[in-house]
Amino acid sequence: GIGTTSPGEMLDLYSTSDGDIRSTVVNDSDYPSLILRTADSSLGAVDNGDTIGTIQFWGYDGSNYLRTAEIFSSADAATGTNDMPGRLTFNTTADGGTSPTERMRIDSSGNVGIGTDAPDYFVHIKDSAHTRLQLEAGTVNNQTFLQFEADRPAENDIVGNIQFRVAGNVGSMIQGFRGSADNKGYLKFTTSDAE
Repeated sequence: GIGTTSPGEMLDLYSTSDGDIRSTVVNDSDYPSLILRTADSSLGAVDNGDTIGTIQFWGYDGSNYLRTAEIFSSADAATGTNDMPGRLTFNTTADGGTSPTERMRIDSSGNVGIGTDAPDYFVHIKDSAHTRLQLEAGTVNNQTFLQFEADRPAENDIVGNIQFRVAGNVGSMIQGFRGSADNKGYLKFTTSDAE
């Protein structure tokens, strides 16, 4: 215990003023690191789903300390020699709540899930109610862009899609195609398998 005579953890720091922790490295080829390591009992390999480490944020409510948010690192699949797939999850506590709920994760494939713990795509957003993605320009006369870009496709190749699905089935879509040059193109509107 540092600053306390009744430490609750192996290292417990307590202060009524400055509680900062600082690490400084003056070197061209090195840097400070915070390293959290975990192994199963008797130095066994961690299992799929095991928590490797957490960073937690706690606030005092007048009676108790409660978590406001936390970041988890976990094994994201079966582990093995030279194979350690991982994920990060970001949790926050709702207004009126006492414990955090997962809000976002980055899985071992690099997929980002917001509102889902099983993202199927690079960015996968899911909500139990209406889902809305809002892009807003912060000042007058600035624009908001939703941009689809492909790496030099051939003429008549698809550059981007907007699909409208029900239960995984595409009911309609808007497709953008490359035309006869990089700065030429056209749109195709498809509904119920008919253009």
